[in-house]
Amino acid sequence: MNMKEITLLALSSALVLTVPPRAFGSESYQSTRDEIEQTRQSLRLRLERARTKAERAKVLDEGSAYLFHAITDELAPHWYGTTWAFSGLSNTPKQGAIACGTFVATLLQHAGFRLDRVQMGRLASEHIALSLTGESQLRRYRRRPVDEVVAEVVAWGPGLYMVGLDNHAALAVVDEAGTPWLLHSSYVGTAQVVKEALGGPNPFSVSRYRVVARLLDAEMVRGWLEGRPFEARADHTRPSR
Repeated sequence: MNMKEITLLALSSALVLTVPPRAFGSESYQSTRDEIEQTRQSLRLRLERARTKAERAKVLDEGSAYLFHAITDELAPHWYGTTWAFSGLSNTPKQGAIACGTFVATLLQHAGFRLDRVQMGRLASEHIALSLTGESQLRRYRRRPVDEVVAEVVAWGPGLYMVGLDNHAALAVVDEAGTPWLLHSSYVGTAQVVKEALGGPNPFSVSRYRVVARLLDAEMVRGWLEGRPFEARADHTRPSR
């Protein structure tokens, strides 16, 4: 399979640098999921046996770091090139089509989070974020220049972020080098799952309203380890702005 380094997006007639796709088979994807589950169980036992607050915090930190790489480096690349569709519900990389919110929820479910990927994926993007983590982990931006928002996300630090836009849901990744990426099932250009520069041109760059929520905080990781359900809720109250 030839690796492509450039994907054409229809938002601007410009060429946007993207991360080259890697070729994966379905067996490899399942084995990755199995390894993640084995690691979750191992960390869960360590958390149960931890005697001090410091020991528990160490396990949660390790779990967060592990999940970050498992989701962004192991699971997500399998999906690159999978077709986007507004009602897409694919549960298998490269087969069928997948909607933007469902893609986010599916990655998390396949990483071992207990959630209904279809119900979660149907929520408005801000409610997806609030169903996964707390209000304290979320920031809202209205009519802010995209460069300013990108700079604030980078300043927030390396990690995985849930992104909610006017009409789109996605993940943002800030890698260890401080480079920000948008990881999403894109409805523009080639209409497929891509990883591209966060600053655009893409739905993030043109959206008037942006929600960015940091994922994989201690409480979210604890829920992952303990197998706590993450309920898809649409009744979150939005603070006045």
